[in-house]
Amino acid sequence: MLRRKLLLTLGSLVLLLVVVTAAAVWMLQIVLHDVDHVLNHAAVLVEDVGRLGQTITEVEVELYELELGKARHLDSLIEGVERLRNLVQRLGEHYVIKGEASRPRYDRIQTLLPQFEEHIGSLATTRDTRLAEFHTREALTVSVAIRREALALGEAAHAHAREESRSLVSRFRWLVLGLSIIFLLAIDVAVLVLWRTAAMILRPVDRLIEATQELAAEHFDHRVAMDQKDEFDQLGLAYNRLAEQLQATSSTRWRSWPRWPGRSTTSSTTPSPSSSCN
Repeated sequence: MLRRKLLLTLGSLVLLLVVVTAAAVWMLQIVLHDVDHVLNHAAVLVEDVGRLGQTITEVEVELYELELGKARHLDSLIEGVERLRNLVQRLGEHYVIKGEASRPRYDRIQTLLPQFEEHIGSLATTRDTRLAEFHTREALTVSVAIRREALALGEAAHAHAREESRSLVSRFRWLVLGLSIIFLLAIDVAVLVLWRTAAMILRPVDRLIEATQELAAEHFDHRVAMDQKDEFDQLGLAYNRLAEQLQATSSTRWRSWPRWPGRSTTSSTTPSPSSSCN
């Protein structure tokens, strides 16, 4: 019984500590995964916004060269517009773009992009110099508007990433505080359980030590009272039986003391030396 009690008590304590530790590790993993997710998405978004601005710059350089008459081949310009379209589509896949601050900027870029492509397409097909100059100026105007919206989109993305980072840091702090309180409570419970286990063992041991000392002092009428149903209870019963046997043996010897040979119940008078001389 005592072994079973110890196993149940210590097993429950170990199980409690394992569950608390596993829960703490699981919650920390969730927070760290969210932090990694935010950092990775923020880095990718910032990189895509930077590429978008760089692509717009390259397209604008091509347009300025067309306006100045330094270039007439539109292959690099068309490739730049294609890269610009792919970057805008890629930006739309980020969850940050769906926020309240970023979504209007992205929608504005999607509205301007077809106009920009239309002017570039007209540049590629028109033969009229004046019409080509008109489309070049309009394409530059639209590209400036796209750049402006891209810069605003980048600022909104940065602000969203900072807000999410602050939220995660605050969440992490509260999680650490909560885990600290939980671990303190678990330690308190462990101390109480160990104290109760020690009392369950030491209390009957103290009683048995006291009973052994009484037995050594020949106080055979002393008995041990055990209130727990385990091995200590069996040991106490064995001690009580031993004390009863010793008490019975002692009483028997005491009653048989006067009947020993050479002993008398009446005291004998020893003659004094003076009377023997007379």
